[in-house]
Parts: sequence; C-alpha cells; structure tokens
Amino acid sequence: MKKFLSKINLVDALNYIYFFYLSIIILIRFKLVPYAGFLLFANLCYLLILTSLIIITRTDSPWFIRFLRFHLQIMAVTPIYRETEFFMRLYHNRWLDNIVVKIESFLFGKEFTLILDKLVSPLLTEILKLFYSTYFFIIPLVPLTLFLIKRYDVFYELVFTMTLALYLCYIGFTLFPVQGPRYYWAYQTIERWIPFPLTPAGEGPYYTHTLTGGIITKFVDSVMAFGDSTGACIPSAHNAASLALVGVIWRYFKKLRIPFTIIVIGIAVGTVYNRYHYFTDMITGLLVGFFSIWISRFFFKKKRDFIKD
Repeated sequence: MKKFLSKINLVDALNYIYFFYLSIIILIRFKLVPYAGFLLFANLCYLLILTSLIIITRTDSPWFIRFLRFHLQIMAVTPIYRETEFFMRLYHNRWLDNIVVKIESFLFGKEFTLILDKLVSPLLTEILKLFYSTYFFIIPLVPLTLFLIKRYDVFYELVFTMTLALYLCYIGFTLFPVQGPRYYWAYQTIERWIPFPLTPAGEGPYYTHTLTGGIITKFVDSVMAFGDSTGACIPSAHNAASLALVGVIWRYFKKLRIPFTIIVIGIAVGTVYNRYHYFTDMITGLLVGFFSIWISRFFFKKKRDFIKD
C-alpha cells in the first residue's frame, strides 16, 4: 500500500478526489440522479482502470502503457464532461438562469447575449465559431505534442492545471445550474433529449438574428449537438481550461504567448457571442482558470517528474 501511494502523482490525486466526491454524492442523492446506478458503476470502473495503470506503470514500461497511464484523463475528458448533465438536480430543483439574467440586466441594461445580437452577421459568426472550435483541438493536441517531444515536466504541469480547472467547473455546474442563453431565450420547445426539462423564458422572439455561417459553423453546431452537456455553464469550462493551458504556455514558451493568447481571447468572446454562455459564465470561467494557474505555480515551483516507479 505504501508503495502504491508513493506512485500517485498530483493528477491522480485530483482524479481520486473528484470521483470519490461524485460517488459519495450519487449515493447520498441517489433518487435525484438519472441512471445513478450506471453512473456510479462507470465512475468506479474509471477509478479501477486508473488504479491498475498506476500499479503496472514503471519508467521502463512499454510506450503504450506509459501513454495510456498519462493520457487517461485527456482521453476521458468528453465523457467526464457529458456526465455532468445528470447532476443538475443535486442541490437545486430548478434552473437558475433568471438570477444571472437579473444580474446582467442590472449591469448592462439587458442580458449580454441580447446586446450582442445587434452585431450578428454570417462572417462574424464564422470567425467566432472558428475560434470557439480551436478548444476542441488545443486541449488534446498540446499535451500530446509535449508528451511526444518528451517535455514530460511541462506535460505534467499542463495536465494538472487543466484538470484542476475542469473539475472545479464541473462542481460549479451542480452548485449553480443554468441552461445557458440559447436555451433560456428559446421561446419554443427544444428538440433535444436531456435528463431534466428545459424552461424557456416565455414569449419571444428574444434574438432578432439567427447564427448562420459556413462550413465551420455547421461543423461546430454538429459537434455541439453531439457532445454538449446541457447545464454546463457556470463557470465556463472552455474559458477555464483554455486559460489554464495558456498559463503554462506563458511560463515555458515565450514565442507562443501571443498566438495562444489571441486564441483564448477568441474562445472567450465566442462562448458568449455564440450563445453557449452568459457573460457571467465567461468571467467566472476565467477566474477559475487564473485560480488554477496560481495553485499550479504553488505546486510546480520546481521541476517535477510525473513518472514514479
């Protein structure tokens, strides 16, 4: 047991903490979680796979074992994210969009995506859908590149920082569940199965322009129809994880600072313009990203080796 504990790294610790938390909450609130038994079984299977890989992986292990061991979190990021959709009634029995709308109406005169509605155009939609879609690629490909070029120290720090940001967001989704503006301001029935019914604001229309574009817009819409988790809004995981990634980039790769910063800004604007998130979601997501970077710098003041025998 002592030897096993010595092989657990910081990313492993985050996984154990998050999935033990979920498992306990599912057991406590079993009747409130759709497919609770299946989700509990799936979470335990994930922990079993993680534990097995920790036990068998050594510095001289075959490359594919090492790859699985340290990319498990990245490969499972989509199903872990999708799982959050089933936990929106853990602490509340309704969506809380009306609170966000009241806050933004007080600050800006109306909810922010309704203000951006005046700027909608096919060209701008295509550009901001492109920025938004970069998230789908940088989250898996940047860590993979670092692993392949054997920058293991940076890879480890990056995966820890992004994982911390994502898990904090996932917990936040359940603490303050909102549908998001594209659902809240939909004045008609939503044709999409989700575990909990959506509650549109009422009579509309609220948006005067639809978000139309070209091939990139169609691609992003297809990905979101398949992979989006309804209710996964506050804090914005897109903004938190992308900022966490850039925080590591800024520390180690000076030449990449500007292009990746532009990407993060584009993602932030795109999340709100494309009506996936409220302005509030974006700000709280960025705050989570900054917090994750700060925690990461605390742990990674010195170079750490993430491969332990």
